[in-house]
Amino acid sequence: CGIIFLLLKGCEKMIKNIFVLFFGFLLVSLAVFPADAATVDLFTDDFEDTTLDAWDAGFDPAWSNASRNAHSGSRKARISGNVENAALSKTVSTEGYTQLELSFWYDSSSSWQHNDSTEVQWSTDGTSWQSLRLLDEDDATPLVEGGEEWVEVSQALPAGAEDQDTLMFRFLATINAQNDICYNEEHALTGEGDDVLTSPTPTTEPTTTIEQT
Repeated sequence: CGIIFLLLKGCEKMIKNIFVLFFGFLLVSLAVFPADAATVDLFTDDFEDTTLDAWDAGFDPAWSNASRNAHSGSRKARISGNVENAALSKTVSTEGYTQLELSFWYDSSSSWQHNDSTEVQWSTDGTSWQSLRLLDEDDATPLVEGGEEWVEVSQALPAGAEDQDTLMFRFLATINAQNDICYNEEHALTGEGDDVLTSPTPTTEPTTTIEQT
């Protein structure tokens, strides 16, 4: 019986050591191998709600939610008329997110000319605006004169837009004739943020009760 007791005590100690090694390895793995960054939608709008309510209030009235001939679904944002710096803007938080990207689809009417443009800008205070992309007939994603063909635009935002309590972006349109029109839709602002992992809760080490005979 004494030999059996000693063997069981040895097994108990071995089990404890195994648990200690296992949890130690788990904690080291979490520290050395962080979770993969997950891409998150920080803002999306396809305009199917027939309004511009998802955008900041006070947008230029030249912007509207229009029907027919959308890229997908049945709705799109529309700007037309003889306007200068007509803005449609959105405020979001990018706190905790990096690798920001703004994407959307863009189109223009057949009367779109070299004096017509929409500039995409961003700001962290609503006062100082930085140009992100100028969409005109010379744009590298050609918005050719004559238009009427949907073009997808994907634009990375600079590091200064990352991890901000407040980030604003806007579409600033300048159009020189009533029948010059541009459209955009399927807006998405995405960012990458680390998944939040919860550290394992320490558990009580198992105990073995041995009765000595």
